[in-house]
Amino acid sequence: MCRSDRFAEGQVFETKTKDVRFQLETVASGLEVPWGFAWLPNKDLFFTERPGRVRIIQKGKLRAEPVFIVPGCRAFERDLA
Repeated sequence: MCRSDRFAEGQVFETKTKDVRFQLETVASGLEVPWGFAWLPNKDLFFTERPGRVRIIQKGKLRAEPVFIVPGCRAFERDLA
C-alpha cells in the first residue's frame, strides 16, 4: 500500500475475518496524496499523486523521478482528483 506521511511510520496492521487474513504494509512513503493505481502484469505499480506526478514502483522500489508530470495541474488548484 502506498501512503503519504500523514500516517505513522512503520505500522503494520493485521485483521482476521473468518478464513481471510489481510496485512497492511507500507511499500512507499513520502508521497503527496497518492491517488489512482494501476497494477501491471509484471506486478509493477503505476500511481498518481494529486499534484500531477505519475510514479512507478518497480520490483518493489519507488523510482525516484516521476514517469510523467501532467502539466498545469496546480494552475487551477484542481490537482488530479
